[in-house]
Amino acid sequence: MKKSKLSLLLISLGTIFTPLISASCQHEQSLDEIFKKVKLDVDNKNKLTVDQVQEKDIKVSGLPSEQYKLKINSLSKGENSISVSLTLTNTKTNESKDFTYKIDGFKEKSKPDDKEKDKPDHKQDDNKDDPGKEKDNPKDQPDDNNNSELNKETIIKKILEALDLDKTKAISENKSKLAPTKKDKLDLTEVNILSYDDSKGSGEISVSGKYDGHQFSQEKITLEGFAKTQVENISLKKVELNKDKLVEDKKKVSDLESLEGNELLKYLKLQFQKSDGIELDITNSGSYEVADLKIKKQQRTNKYQVTGTLFANIKKFENGLEKIEKVQVATINSQLSGDVTLTNKDILNSLLKLVKSKGDTSKTYASEYAGNFKLTVPFLHNFLELEKQYEEYFGEGTRVKIVEEAVGANDIDGKLYVTYKLEYEENGGIKHDSITQNIELTGFKKITNDTLRDFLITKKNDNNEWNTIKQEIKKLYNDNKNTLNYEITRSNVSNNEVKKIFTTNSWEIIKNNDDQDATTKFDHKYWMISYGAESLEHNFKPNTYILENGKFQIRTLKVNLSKIIFSKSNNGDIWAKAIFDATFEINANDGAQSKNTKIVEMQLTHSLLKI
Repeated sequence: MKKSKLSLLLISLGTIFTPLISASCQHEQSLDEIFKKVKLDVDNKNKLTVDQVQEKDIKVSGLPSEQYKLKINSLSKGENSISVSLTLTNTKTNESKDFTYKIDGFKEKSKPDDKEKDKPDHKQDDNKDDPGKEKDNPKDQPDDNNNSELNKETIIKKILEALDLDKTKAISENKSKLAPTKKDKLDLTEVNILSYDDSKGSGEISVSGKYDGHQFSQEKITLEGFAKTQVENISLKKVELNKDKLVEDKKKVSDLESLEGNELLKYLKLQFQKSDGIELDITNSGSYEVADLKIKKQQRTNKYQVTGTLFANIKKFENGLEKIEKVQVATINSQLSGDVTLTNKDILNSLLKLVKSKGDTSKTYASEYAGNFKLTVPFLHNFLELEKQYEEYFGEGTRVKIVEEAVGANDIDGKLYVTYKLEYEENGGIKHDSITQNIELTGFKKITNDTLRDFLITKKNDNNEWNTIKQEIKKLYNDNKNTLNYEITRSNVSNNEVKKIFTTNSWEIIKNNDDQDATTKFDHKYWMISYGAESLEHNFKPNTYILENGKFQIRTLKVNLSKIIFSKSNNGDIWAKAIFDATFEINANDGAQSKNTKIVEMQLTHSLLKI
């Protein structure tokens, strides 16, 4: 168990408690382990700037087997590094996860400041040695601030950032983004497309507007490095079923024979490959289309054969007109790869992606669900659901259940971490389940100063011993000249009765035993503890660590009398107050398997008697 400390002062009236959390690593799954072995790099990168690098230049190594597929989604370019957004997929389980890989070590871009060094110093008087030559009017001198190359490049950079163009797509697919916009100091009032050629991945636009008070008009900008619509050296790698779409639409593989074209394409995954080995994604591209797509079961082989043709739509814009050249780039004639049957596990795995969120988390603490999970009390139905058609996927009256596998709570941040799966039980009692899924639910109530202020330590009912103690406290105060600066501690008191209430050991009320029931000790000779108006003894459940009237978990609670102080109330009364050092241990899990907690040390105050 990882614990961290936070020391605070909590007075029962008016003290503010602000808990903090510490970050820890989350539970890693198998895809995380696989990704650790993967390396992305670019040849001769120290001689290239990031603007010169395209997706095809990125080399992938370390992928352990053909079972795993890596797909590059986008590139985000910095000054001398590239962040690659990609998806790693286990082709056997269809499990996938998104990652980001940073490639460093590129050549730095040339800085505009370097070019400025070679320019003449306009502050120098070039006419001082020629008295007969009329000096230039300062008003005619160029304004470095408005016309320098530095400002031009800065403005172009800001314009491209504001347009937020996606270089993983063709320029023609970015047309909707080539429009007026405002961002920070930039007001882009006009954007005109002058030309583009998707086969080259380049084009040109002109822009007008204002940046930080600097006007610009019909400024031309060259667009480069966009995805090219490739027409040569494209081959079909394989054709697979889109099982997720089949399950979502409740179709069988045999139903596909009656479909053609785009209707059929929804249920297939056509994986094309370019000559450099990079996968060509035609699903989300407007630059490619599939024609005459059909599927038929072969009687001789009992296999499904897919046929069709892949075309590239090469879009070019010039002189105000867009022209589209349609070119055949590949022939489709392939059997369906992989398992073409839909097993119960396949169906449940696909249904996982159709689970929707619901419910309000703001009225409860996350740890209440973590505590009740120990008692196998289901709760995810409050926050997740499957539509009825999917819940009864295997037939009317059947039910696909959402089953919790592991739960972690963070009452500091108001978060609940859950690992869950889908489960279906046949009439004969045979159970089928999906792979597990992790989810982070947020927005739960947080343990705050108001929450902890309700923990109260009070003296037990008055008896002869307490009456003697109170009289001795009054005498000590009077003997010390009635000063409010006086404090009674174990080290400076010799009175027999008062000294008894200062114990050497803490009163450990709740002891954390992790997965076992809590150890509790509510009885004390001098003190009682409650939460709100209820005794902690009748309110705390050791098997779940839940405080019933608070509906949250407390893992540890220890208190010890530190000192007795004296203070004056608003009406002038002098009160003796007992100050206790208290230690709370609160759930601060950062994953479903996490045991992390937050140790919070604070002081609690109880008004003992009026002097």
